[in-house]
Amino acid sequence: MSSFRLIKQVDMSGANIVDVNNIFSDDFDIYRVVVSDWNTDGTGGTTYYMRLLNSAGTMQINAQYEYAHRRTNSANTTISDAGQFDQTSWENPFLSAYPVPDTSSGIVDFFYPFDNDKDTIILYDTCSTNNSTVFSRTGGGRYTAPSYNSFTGFRLFPHSTSQNNTITSGQISVYGYRNA
Repeated sequence: MSSFRLIKQVDMSGANIVDVNNIFSDDFDIYRVVVSDWNTDGTGGTTYYMRLLNSAGTMQINAQYEYAHRRTNSANTTISDAGQFDQTSWENPFLSAYPVPDTSSGIVDFFYPFDNDKDTIILYDTCSTNNSTVFSRTGGGRYTAPSYNSFTGFRLFPHSTSQNNTITSGQISVYGYRNA
């Protein structure tokens, strides 16, 4: 059996909030989540945040999320550097989703999300286009808690209710790296 295996694919079309659950298990330590061809309706971009889900499908909303990233644009200038700790979610690991013809795609790697003896670590690398400008974000984060949790999935949700656009296209593919 291959050491890199497709676990699940999710079509995001027609959704506003996307739950991808029952993907993390003791079968794998490392997971790759690929989001491709992500678009929304409306006139502006929608910023999506990410939270971990436990086996009951409940979001972990306590202030244990940390992240740091750098975003640049196609003019090769740094738009922002950000680093936050004690947050209630990971901010925008896939950048913002925009209406067609613009698009957003990205990769997030999860390390040890099911292992309740370790912090959950993420690394992300994403790209989006908006009005002929290309944006790129590279960063990472972790979920750290005094009592560790075993997570089985994640939720993507709009940053605010004012960004209530519907996803018109996009696919999430989740892969697992086989444990040694």
